[in-house]
Amino acid sequence: MSTQNQLPSDTPIGSSLDEIAARKPAGDQHSRRLITGTIIALVFGIGISVIFVIKNQKAKAAAEAFGSASTNEELQAVVDNHPGSAAAGSALIALAANLAEDGKPAEAISTLDTFIADFQTHALVPQALISKATIQAAQNETDAAIATLDTFDANHGTSALAPLASLTRGDILKGAGKLEEAKAVYDLIPSDSLIAGQRDERLRFLNFTPPVEVEPAPEPVEEEATPAVEATPAFEAAPATDAAPAEEAAVEETTEEVVEETAEPAAEEAAATPVE
Repeated sequence: MSTQNQLPSDTPIGSSLDEIAARKPAGDQHSRRLITGTIIALVFGIGISVIFVIKNQKAKAAAEAFGSASTNEELQAVVDNHPGSAAAGSALIALAANLAEDGKPAEAISTLDTFIADFQTHALVPQALISKATIQAAQNETDAAIATLDTFDANHGTSALAPLASLTRGDILKGAGKLEEAKAVYDLIPSDSLIAGQRDERLRFLNFTPPVEVEPAPEPVEEEATPAVEATPAFEAAPATDAAPAEEAAVEETTEEVVEETAEPAAEEAAATPVE
């Protein structure tokens, strides 16, 4: 009985307890390391969450400020109070549009330049470049506008706004009198783009041949009838009552003269003839 209850000699009770005692501090140390690492990870995760919430709160506050801004001063306040936020970038775009509408193109271009430089990853950068080129073209700065669109093509040539940039380039060239170059640019705009209708309208204008104007024949001038001029008699006829006596007197006078002329030779002849 006693032999069956005895533990094997290679595993004495004392030595097993000692080993357990010796191994316990190492296990606690390992557990403490695991717990410490877990706590650090939790704190780190909480920190990230707090930062994310704060950023979201700031973004929300900036978006609300931009949504309620209407004047140039309020838009500038969004830029100043929420620097670097997407709302601040959008406020710069809106501010530039207001300045251009207020007849301040130089300030509008400067505002767009600030936006393009400070918000290079903003979704509205392509639109800002097109807007800048449009304002420059309106100021007859054709070369500068074309250079701005070249920048667009280099950085955003495959974006959804590429057809609009081409349409803007064509319009600028057409306004500068470079019709063939404008037509070549319009032809590059895909037929399935959203602005294909505008492209077709411009091409119809460039391809239109105006009819030759023929001056109409002058209408015949109606001559006014010349009123008949009454003939003025060379002399006024004597009254009919006076004509008869005058004519009779003239006849009598003529007859007397003829008789006298006839009688005179006869008398002379008689005188010359001798009496037998």
